[in-house]
Amino acid sequence: MQQQQRNEESEILLLITAILAALKGQAKEKKEIIDELTLVLKRQKKEHLLLPLLEKLEKSYLKRRRVTLVFSREQSLELVETIKEKLGSILGRDKIFEIVIDKSIIGGFRVKTDKILIKASIKDFLNAI
Repeated sequence: MQQQQRNEESEILLLITAILAALKGQAKEKKEIIDELTLVLKRQKKEHLLLPLLEKLEKSYLKRRRVTLVFSREQSLELVETIKEKLGSILGRDKIFEIVIDKSIIGGFRVKTDKILIKASIKDFLNAI
């Protein structure tokens, strides 16, 4: 039973990887890919994998879009918007920003995504020396 579950999870991860790679195309191609995936799962009598697959795909998509901005204290809306705009031009406009306050970083900020961490805080500077 556990082996079957692991096999299904492996299949789901492989499908997600393939879908994410393929979804970089046009909207029409995206729909065709999803339709084809649905047909393949039905033919193989694995429709039960569709919901977990879509849930993991959505989670992965949201994780890729999330950017966490960590400040030592509350910042003006104008400053936050300026930083978000500059980061959006670098990281992509489709990002979802989350603002977090962490007084332990003393000053400055940090930027976290699923792939990068920018440390621009006084605490990080002090730890480096």
